[in-house]
Amino acid sequence: MKKKIIPLIIGLCALIIVNVCLLGNYKKTSNIKFIIEPDSYSEKYAKNNDIEVEYVSDSNRSNYVINITEFTYTTNVEGITITKYNGIEDTVVIPDKINGIVVIGVKKDTFKNTQVKKVYIGSNITKYEDTNKIEILCYNNYYCDTLKENKDLNVNIINELDNISFDYIVNEFEYNIHEKEIELTKYNGNSKKLIIPSTINGYKVTSISFSLEDIDSIYFPKDIKGILNNNFKYDNNVFMAILLNIISYLVCILVIVLILNKDETFYQMPTYVISILYLGLQFVFSNKYIDMPRLLCICCIILSILYITFAILLRFSQKKIRKTDDKIKKYNYVNDLLDIIEDLKIDKNKIKDLIEDIKYSDPISNINTKDIEQEIISKLKELDNSKDIEDDIKKLKEMLIKRNNICKRSK
Repeated sequence: MKKKIIPLIIGLCALIIVNVCLLGNYKKTSNIKFIIEPDSYSEKYAKNNDIEVEYVSDSNRSNYVINITEFTYTTNVEGITITKYNGIEDTVVIPDKINGIVVIGVKKDTFKNTQVKKVYIGSNITKYEDTNKIEILCYNNYYCDTLKENKDLNVNIINELDNISFDYIVNEFEYNIHEKEIELTKYNGNSKKLIIPSTINGYKVTSISFSLEDIDSIYFPKDIKGILNNNFKYDNNVFMAILLNIISYLVCILVIVLILNKDETFYQMPTYVISILYLGLQFVFSNKYIDMPRLLCICCIILSILYITFAILLRFSQKKIRKTDDKIKKYNYVNDLLDIIEDLKIDKNKIKDLIEDIKYSDPISNINTKDIEQEIISKLKELDNSKDIEDDIKKLKEMLIKRNNICKRSK
């Protein structure tokens, strides 16, 4: 009983630790709202995790669509000079200000080795040195006439703007680029109402993998196809994972109590190993797939089926071996021979070597030993009337060796 209790106590301790860790990730979903596009990945994600949603209407979509453009630049007392554009867009707007500092110029080779075909410059630009063959759209700037005089540049003066803004959007995200798609990995801002940009430097933002714990609302553009956030846990999922862990532990107790008997030490180690493996995998899955409740349930069911199947097979093998043991106890060839010797009138000291050989013979009979065993029994019963006892003992020993060899080959 003690051997059963120790692993069960260890399992209980592990269960408590895992469930406490799960509770540590507990977060109610009512304090976050997804602002989403209809028929999008974020809509399905919100529904699967019982998150409040708000749909973007056509009339206010422009309030949420953000495209971030990043530049390399230098700063002096006069202002900022753009030295390099870092994206893949074909149309770029030079902002009026960056972080509150006026942008005054564009350096030579700013757009070299890029895909830019068109650039907008506003009223603050007083110096444009880039010589790449791109269209320059100059707006509300006295410097436009001076630029137009340069025959090496393709300058067009415009008086109206169509959805063009010279405001600079500070990029508060860290990101990785995979196959021309961006995964946002960290948010460095302080806003509780977050807007995920549609593009950064022309690359589509398609996934996020940072914590949303302190966010009240978040807008997801339609191109989002992955919300990879292991810290964003949901109350229903947490309690479901804890319940599955408890059920798994109870199944483990049932298997150990039903299968293990104190006399059957052979089965103890494999049962403990498989039980620990079963509980360990269940605990790992409950933490890893907590934001995917369906997958978590499927994993738990499959693990339990495999574990219970193992328990049934082990129980069946125990019964088979017990049956075989009962047969051995019921019929033991060595005991039969010793009973015959007991009934002999001959002096037992004369045949003590033979008795030892019989005691150390294979006790299990099989179909291949049937004939020689009958011969041994007949020969043994004739010892009382033997004319040459030594010769008969020698023959009996040889027959025993032959019979044991047959048993060995059969096994």
